[in-house]
Amino acid sequence: MKKSILISILTFFSFASFAQKSAESLPESKYTEFIPISPVEFGGDIATYDASGTVNGAILDLWQAKQFDALRHFINDINSYTTISLTDNSGQINYLINSFSSKNNTYNINADWLQCRVVEVYNDTAKIGELLIGVGIRISGSITTKEKNLNLSQIFSGGLTINSKKTKGQIKINVIGLESKEITALTPVLNELTTTSIQEAIKTMATIRAKIYDSGTSVYPKIVAVKKMDPNYMISQRQIVQQFINNIQSGANLLAPGR
Repeated sequence: MKKSILISILTFFSFASFAQKSAESLPESKYTEFIPISPVEFGGDIATYDASGTVNGAILDLWQAKQFDALRHFINDINSYTTISLTDNSGQINYLINSFSSKNNTYNINADWLQCRVVEVYNDTAKIGELLIGVGIRISGSITTKEKNLNLSQIFSGGLTINSKKTKGQIKINVIGLESKEITALTPVLNELTTTSIQEAIKTMATIRAKIYDSGTSVYPKIVAVKKMDPNYMISQRQIVQQFINNIQSGANLLAPGR
């Protein structure tokens, strides 16, 4: 079972590559795919529902009552994605729409595996975005490239050779919304980006992924990613998250059956 999970994770990273060799990117304001954010905890009466449409209870209430099976039912989708970003001299974050590097740049790479729910976010007039609310594992790395046309999407699949002549960087792994003594013991402290540290991160992701349904694992879903629906909207991804929180505080029924 663990072997098949590891193979599927490596396949996910391998298929993230693109054919065109140029470092094309979009500014964050124009990017319309999911962007990983620092996990956001939130309260409020966000109702969850069982398969028949019966209200189970609010997320916060379920968590406090340790009703983790109900929370796992709420986050019953799987989402995995990789983002590659570059901050320019003005401080603007740009997201690569292909995965090939330029020379002498430092890129931030995030690879998320999430068990989650996609939640739509509305303002007074329209749907403005989507959020991923859930739990999972995030591998983050920063990599400085000394050559151009390195396929950065292959960094976590073993397709990109890590050595001091081509690259240098750091790597870390974060466990999001999952807690148990076993998971804590399994999570390594990583630092330098090397072939060995990448292999250890991938192995850890596969192992922890298999622990989500263990009886001893506590789950607490958090906001972990945001997507803007239209690049022409004069609203930022951070404002979409804030709009969602405002909607909760106003008592909006955000997660009705069928949505």
